[in-house]
This record gives sequence, C-alpha cells and structure tokens, in this order.
Amino acid sequence: MLGISQWKKRSKTLIIRRAGSACLVFLFALFIFCTTQSAQLKKIRVGSHPTFTRIVFDFDQKPQFEAPRNLETPDYLELFFPSDGLIESATQPAEGLVATYHVQKARKKILFRFKEPSKIKNSFLIAANAEMPTYRYVIDIEKGPIEIGPVSPVPDKAPPPPPIEKRIIIIDAGHGGIDTGAVSRSKKIQEKTITLSVAKLLSEKLNKTGNYNCILTRDKDAFLKLGQRLKKAHTLKGDLFISLHADSNPQSDVRGLAVYTLSAVASDREAARLAKKENEADLLGPASDESEDPEVANILIDLVKRETMNLSTLLARSLTKKAGEQVFLLRKPHRFADFYVLRSPKIPSVLVELGYISNREDEKLLSSSHHQDKICEGLLEGINTYFKEHYA
Repeated sequence: MLGISQWKKRSKTLIIRRAGSACLVFLFALFIFCTTQSAQLKKIRVGSHPTFTRIVFDFDQKPQFEAPRNLETPDYLELFFPSDGLIESATQPAEGLVATYHVQKARKKILFRFKEPSKIKNSFLIAANAEMPTYRYVIDIEKGPIEIGPVSPVPDKAPPPPPIEKRIIIIDAGHGGIDTGAVSRSKKIQEKTITLSVAKLLSEKLNKTGNYNCILTRDKDAFLKLGQRLKKAHTLKGDLFISLHADSNPQSDVRGLAVYTLSAVASDREAARLAKKENEADLLGPASDESEDPEVANILIDLVKRETMNLSTLLARSLTKKAGEQVFLLRKPHRFADFYVLRSPKIPSVLVELGYISNREDEKLLSSSHHQDKICEGLLEGINTYFKEHYA
C-alpha cells in the first residue's frame, strides 16, 4: 500500500515541440500529496465515463491535502510520494484518457500517461460511509486544447503498449482425494467430482475473456488441507478466492445455489452447520500442519481486515444476482459463517454452494454439463460485474 504524508509545493513545466505539421504538447504536472502521517493509500482505480476519465485514490482514513486545480492539457501527470508504503514497481493499463499508470518505487512516484492532451476537470474528496469504508480522493480528467510549440522529431514507431495485467483468481475445488465430501442419495455422485468439474469449466471461461488468470488449488483428485489452499492463494497474490462446494442437507427438499462469506456469527443454523462440516475436512488428512500459512493459521475473525470482508460481501452480492439469472437459488442465497477457508486477511473470498446433491433435482442438474455451464456463466458475469462496479 502507498503511504502519503505531507503536502509540498506544486509545480509544472511545459515542454512544447513540433515536427512539420504534427504537434505534440507535453505538459509535465507535478503534485506532491500530503496526508496525516497515519493515512495510507489503499489502492488506485481508473474508470472511463462518457465525457471524462476518473482517477480515484482510496485512503484508509481522512487525508489532509489541497486539491489540485486548473491544469491545462497535460500529456502525463506525475505524483511524487515518500518511500514509505510504496508498492512494487509495475505498469498498469487503465481506461479512457489514461493509457497507463506506472508505479516507480525506486523514484518514489506514480506516472499517469494520457492518450491525448488533457486537463483536470474537477477534483474533490469523498468521506467514508457505510457503503464505502475508505476516503476517496477523486481527479476527473477531460480532453484539453492542443497548443502549438517548437519543432521536435517524431519517432518512427510508437512504443508498444504494455501487456494487460490480468486479475488473478484462485478457484478452489472443494474436497478431493480421501475426502469425498458429500455423497448423493443415489450414491452415484460425490461432491469432490462435481466441484472439480465446475472449477475447470469456470477457469476455462474466465481465461477466455483475456482479463483473468485463473489458478486451481487442485486440478486432479487430490487431498489438500485447508491451510494449503489459502497458502497457495497468498503465494500467488490472488485478487479473488472462490471455493466451490456441493453439499448435502438432512432435509431432502433443500436445494439451490448459495454464496457464503466470512463472519464470526453465522447467519442461520444451516450456515453454521455447513461451516462446522467444512472446517472438519482437515481431520481426514495427516496431523501435520506444516503446509499452513502462519498468517492464516493464527488470525482471529475480528482481526480480518474490514476492507477485505466488505469486498467479499460485494462479490457475493454480484455472484448471487448474476447466478440467479441462470439457475435456481437457495432461499436467502447470501449467507455467512465462520468458514476457515475464507479467513484470508488480504483476499476477498467467498464459498459457493453449487447446490445440494442430497436433493434429487439438484443431483440430476449438477451431473449435467449443460447445468454446470449455466452455473459458470452466472459466476462469470458476477465476477465481471464485481470488477466493473468496484474497481472502475
């Protein structure tokens, strides 16, 4: 995360060049943000609107700063930061008028490059609220007039655009190996088989979009402890963690897809029962816990980052809404309980119950490739909606 401490003076330098009839304007705008010493920059978001492009800086608490005003036709914008809290150097693709933004840790700055000369339309601070727990500093960029200046050679070829950074999604096929999970009443299907089949299909669909890099916690019939699943997600720096299950219920009429998020207190008895059952899966494996991530193994529910839990809830809402357009949902499809596999302090995580194989109709549907495809289409649209609405 980026830490931002003090406001310093603002400066700008205009370098104007011309080559024949072609004109390029380079307006270098330098802003040095300052916040209270404890304020932390959580993330940067860029979104395209019909007449402008919005850059949003999310802070964990209220920053102290003077909003920039009246910049004219910049081709790029540099924001300098102190070294504390800067993320690793990386180039990020963006949208709208912003071609890319590049974090340069060694030089303590973030560079925004624009696709054409632009200017700042507006800038303001939005306070944290119940819906969004972060403070948001917003800069709106719009097209600016092109100014004519001295001649400068035009390169023969424009530099190639940076590769698109794909979101990393960890798909966890529940159970596996000696842990069969639930078994249908007909004894014909096992939970571990259904979850692996759906995980592979969902991964394929997400990868085909070109926006995601999906990684399976298991791609074969193998046993994994819960700590191993979370450790893999953390090692690969996942953006989302989605655990797939197809459970059973003592009442054979219970059926439908549901999405669960983490909570110290269960939303209902069924959620509490499922969490207890899933958390006991490790008892089938060896006693050693060498594979567990200490950060996950030792974390307490009330210490899980609030932001991660809030994002998990937003993801669950998107998934249930879009999946509900494709398949039948459980009554009150978004539920919550203390699932160990969701205890990531860094990665928004959900557990998707694909249906109940204890129900005759769900058993038949979950065995169908057509129904599995409909489930994956709904989850795909839910993931797309989540990133579009909350990371634009």
